[in-house]
Amino acid sequence: LAAMAVYMYDSSGHRIENNIVSGLTTNPLLDSDGGFYLEAASDNIIRNNELSDTG
Repeated sequence: LAAMAVYMYDSSGHRIENNIVSGLTTNPLLDSDGGFYLEAASDNIIRNNELSDTG
């Protein structure tokens, strides 16, 4: 089971900014794949985010 910090599907016109995302989890059933996953998403802005320990 994979975990995602932000999952956007079929979406547009959103802004994701100033977030701190860590892939470390306390749930042993989740992987540390956390991050941003965009599927069929366009015209979105992702900026000034900090990701660590993902993938």
